[in-house]
Amino acid sequence: MKSKLSFKEAYFLISHGLSSRDSEKITGISSSTINLVNKNYGLNKAFNKNKLDNYRFNKIDTKEKAYALGFILADAGIDNKLNVDLQVSIDDKEVIEFISKVINSRVFDNYNIDRKRRQFPHSRTSKRIKDITKFTGGKLKKDRHYPRISKDLEPYLLQGFFDGDGCITWGRRKDRNRLWHKVSFTSSLSILTGLQQYLYKQDIVTTVRPKSNENCFVLEFANKKDILKFYNLVYQDKDFIILKRKYIKYSALRLELEENGEGYESK
Repeated sequence: MKSKLSFKEAYFLISHGLSSRDSEKITGISSSTINLVNKNYGLNKAFNKNKLDNYRFNKIDTKEKAYALGFILADAGIDNKLNVDLQVSIDDKEVIEFISKVINSRVFDNYNIDRKRRQFPHSRTSKRIKDITKFTGGKLKKDRHYPRISKDLEPYLLQGFFDGDGCITWGRRKDRNRLWHKVSFTSSLSILTGLQQYLYKQDIVTTVRPKSNENCFVLEFANKKDILKFYNLVYQDKDFIILKRKYIKYSALRLELEENGEGYESK
């Protein structure tokens, strides 16, 4: 592990907007050492003007904010200073790029692979959102709840949560010419019970169960009508689809169901 940082390396890191914490993850040099190097070279003052302001949601009044909140609720780490950290596989970078525009944050890509540390190419962003717990209910997942926002924006919140914590799986049974399918979410009980109540109002019946050997729960449903109701709810706005990979997979299932005479149109 490195213990020194050259001026050229320090300049590159800070000029690209990386905090000392971000730089530590990339270089393996402690953030305190990086801060000292930046101070000695005068880099903190030189680049302080490029520092992005903290962010506030204030209220969820756009579909962009609703989606970002849903994804943060599902997949973000929130520390005691209300720094919200998001990280996805590099293949899903479009999500991070979208949310970074909403909360005015920088995007950092890391293509390093370290199998021992279970580190693979990823894209991440971090931002201090001063009023985040007003909407999530808490920093830790166990303390969070599924928020209530205006009815017209709820599908966008759901899409963000689905992209962060949801999963659509389906295939064809080998022993018969029939499809199997399931939508599931893995999260805390407090979040999932709130989501379950919302979906019940949309006439989608779900079950919630503990996940084996893990301190979390699973919400799931497999009825074909519920599967398609959920699709029509989440993707009702075809001009607003952020994670294309998941949408394509779900759309393929819908086509299969329609070709087999199992289609369903919501009223």
